Amino acid sequence: MKEKYPVQNEYTPENPDALNPFMVTHFISENMSDTDVLVMSPSSFGYAWNIPRIRGKQRYISHLGLGSMGTALPEAIGACVASGKRTIVCEGDGGLQPNIQELALLRQYNLPIKLFIDSNRGYQQIYAMQNAHFNGRHSGCTSESGLSFPNFELLAQAYGLKYIRIDNGNSMEQRVKEALSDDVPTIIEMVTDMEMECLPIIKSKMNSDGSMQTPSLEILYPFLPDTEHMENMKISEDNLEK
Repeated sequence: MKEKYPVQNEYTPENPDALNPFMVTHFISENMSDTDVLVMSPSSFGYAWNIPRIRGKQRYISHLGLGSMGTALPEAIGACVASGKRTIVCEGDGGLQPNIQELALLRQYNLPIKLFIDSNRGYQQIYAMQNAHFNGRHSGCTSESGLSFPNFELLAQAYGLKYIRIDNGNSMEQRVKEALSDDVPTIIEMVTDMEMECLPIIKSKMNSDGSMQTPSLEILYPFLPDTEHMENMKISEDNLEK
């Protein structure tokens, strides 16, 4: 299924020069060393959890649905200290805020941690939920609806950390390679689009009477034609029998 539906191809930005976070995650996985530890946020990086291909002595930590916002950076610090290995952590700009003070430890102990921040200037999952269920009426999820975020470049300077910005689709791989070329604690800001959807995902449909209809767990959005879905189910059933 991973070969048939590569997740990094699920999202295509309308602007061909725009950054594709699916591909950034793919490049992170491709350019990690064989001993790196990867910590994935349980919230904002939900779209990327099954992109990494683990090899060698790499360790991958991701607890989707079991962790709250703000857990990724402290976990990365713990993983880095415990393993003694370079640790790559992927977090959202919103998820970073509850424990942003932990950036001080990166500099104080010179920890080899690479912090990739998905920077869409808002809460993407709340934004998507409000679009789906409240006809696009937003509250507390974007700058226009009452939310604000710090300037991450200035923040990196304040904490004495190296800073790299990825904001163009044409330089994604180059920037990722630059970020992973050393062991210096670094903030890498990925400038993404709030309109990007977390895919694939279970998605409810609103009926004409206003009621919600949720499909079964194996039917994910973007929805496949029924014939293709049944073919995939047959593949799964055959593998279970084996």
